Amino acid sequence: MSNNNRSGKNYVNAKKDKSGPNSFLENSGIVKAIRSNKSISNNPNRNRFNKNNTQNNSFNKNNNTTNLNLNLEDYSDIITEIINEFNKRNLDKLHRLDEKLLEEAVMKNNKDLIELTIIAYSFRKLMSKKHILYNPKWNSFSSTVTNDLVYASSCFREKKMDDYRKAIQKVQKNIQNTDRTLGHFIHNLVDNARTKLASSAYAYGMSLSQATNLLSAQKENVMEMVGTTKISDEDKKIKSIKERVNYLQTALKKQEGNIKWKLY
Repeated sequence: MSNNNRSGKNYVNAKKDKSGPNSFLENSGIVKAIRSNKSISNNPNRNRFNKNNTQNNSFNKNNNTTNLNLNLEDYSDIITEIINEFNKRNLDKLHRLDEKLLEEAVMKNNKDLIELTIIAYSFRKLMSKKHILYNPKWNSFSSTVTNDLVYASSCFREKKMDDYRKAIQKVQKNIQNTDRTLGHFIHNLVDNARTKLASSAYAYGMSLSQATNLLSAQKENVMEMVGTTKISDEDKKIKSIKERVNYLQTALKKQEGNIKWKLY
């Protein structure tokens, strides 16, 4: 079975290893900062980005994402939820869902969850465009992507992961084509979703490289969105999540005013 996705990048979920990086990530300040809605960065650009996105913060307590009763290891369960809220045209629930999926994907460095996040996010953006939602061709699009998602769910249950991933990519391509055809926009909705979600992952504490690799996003576009113009030399040298947390802890200790808040 092939482990490559459409862009030739590794598309395999990071394996769980109690002694490996995933175990560290789940117990690190990054995850606890995410869950407690705290910033872990001393980067002025990143903090400014967080402030500018307060209402859209993926872990805003008002969104109450933890109430989503989903088994996030069962993609079939997630797909069923996406289909249900898509057919109900429930933008608020889709928003909460893509936030929760992004949170889990960042913690687990899980590309499969990211691709489902992209779909939930893109559905919400499509339905927010009334000229697309009420276009006569919408019902045909809705039926097609629903059927493709049902097929993907079936492939997942049957452990046919190659077929599953191809079906997910087909849904994304259909979203892209529909937005281009009915929306008459130059920009690619799916690519824009990758940029936006990568910028969110970066704001939560991932390095720029980690965020763009996870989302398969263009680094330049993400940098533009978060308002940075270059990566610091320190950031370039940081390779692992553990090194980044240590770096951020040191930076926090040096903050002016001897702020006593720490990662825990």
